[in-house]
Amino acid sequence: MSVPYRPRILEAKNAEGNLPRYKLGPKLKTGKDSVPDGGSDADVSLRTCCLKSGPISKASGSAYVEFGNTKVIASVFGPHAKRFGRANSDFTLGSGSLNCEVRFAPFARSDDSGDTERDAEGVGMTPEEHWLTENLVQSLAASIQLHRFPKSVLDVNVYILEDDGSAQAVATTCASLALVDSGVELYDIVAGCNVADCDGRLVVDPNKQQLDTADGYVSMALMPNHSKLTQFEVNGSFSVSRLGEVSSLGYNGCSTVARIMRDEAISAGRKHWA
Repeated sequence: MSVPYRPRILEAKNAEGNLPRYKLGPKLKTGKDSVPDGGSDADVSLRTCCLKSGPISKASGSAYVEFGNTKVIASVFGPHAKRFGRANSDFTLGSGSLNCEVRFAPFARSDDSGDTERDAEGVGMTPEEHWLTENLVQSLAASIQLHRFPKSVLDVNVYILEDDGSAQAVATTCASLALVDSGVELYDIVAGCNVADCDGRLVVDPNKQQLDTADGYVSMALMPNHSKLTQFEVNGSFSVSRLGEVSSLGYNGCSTVARIMRDEAISAGRKHWA
């Protein structure tokens, strides 16, 4: 019989002494080390991170999240009456709908990587932005109690200020934290995490350089209280056993990110009601 575990967070001081760097540390309820962290061939530390709720005062909810040099800000507006003709929405008969939009800042990348082609007016979304938007809808929709606001729409806007890898996972985390800040009724939060296989070494929360040279990577989004994956995407090829290792690390990574999100949400709530 397997014993459930919960990840613990080990906070390590970084060289600058300001932003914390978190390491995955799964434990059994007995307190003993449990699920292996990947062994000597795995980097189980998240990048230095910063999470902040409510940076945009005029939004219903907002959040700013950075992992390493990947920096994302998200805002939530609504629920409000539906505007017909809106794309990128998850519509459910008899309930509300979720409208998401993900954009890159013009200065988000230091090089010219990524697809930058827009529509004829230059104001449309790039194929990558469309893909990230669809991915975000899939990741978030199951966590929101859409039936609580029928015939209404909830807008979630994500702006990627800087992309140094794993922007998809950071965007999911940031958008979910903004939803928490908005007060919209949720089933659970959603935490995102990527795991890359870099020349035989598994890396949690990889940066852009690591992703560019990786043999493959997995992107996950998790509702931790329900132990439910809302998104699981495999890029590259993995053996069955290797995919199991990657998935385990990704699950632990999402759980650790969720713990950090909860800490920030509780801290923000205390400040708000103080």
